Amino acid sequence: MIRVLVTGATSGLGRETAVQLARRGWRVALSGRRREQLEETAERVVEAGGKALLLHGSVADPAEVRGHYAAIKAAWGGLDWAVLNAGVGDSMDAKDFSAETVRWTFETNVFGACHWLEAVIPGMIAQGSGVIAGVSSLAAFRSMPKSGPYCASKAALSSLLEAARID
Repeated sequence: MIRVLVTGATSGLGRETAVQLARRGWRVALSGRRREQLEETAERVVEAGGKALLLHGSVADPAEVRGHYAAIKAAWGGLDWAVLNAGVGDSMDAKDFSAETVRWTFETNVFGACHWLEAVIPGMIAQGSGVIAGVSSLAAFRSMPKSGPYCASKAALSSLLEAARID
């Protein structure tokens, strides 16, 4: 049975990805900040035929990510897939520029993926296989009004993932 991580599994694309993978009978580790929504996703995963492992917390916290990966290894021995989907984005007009908003956005959208890459790559190399899918956005290539931090973070994420793929 395939072992997969889905970050940002509390809603939207993350939740739907988790449910679709569960329909294949896969084990799905669910990462997210909102506990109630994470539990709802876990119920849907089980109803769809998969097994769920709840990992409540933020991808922006490297200690939490390390703890979550340790929980995955303890429960399942490792991962076959990692779907790095977690993301945030507040609207910000450049006339009201806030470095703190940029920092907050990058901590989740870029560094959240970095923390998981750091955690999962060694195990995948050791087992000789693994798939990492990072969810970016068209906004990485085409900026939109009032979304500078989000667009910049997705551009950084896309570049980081491409470099990792090449390596």
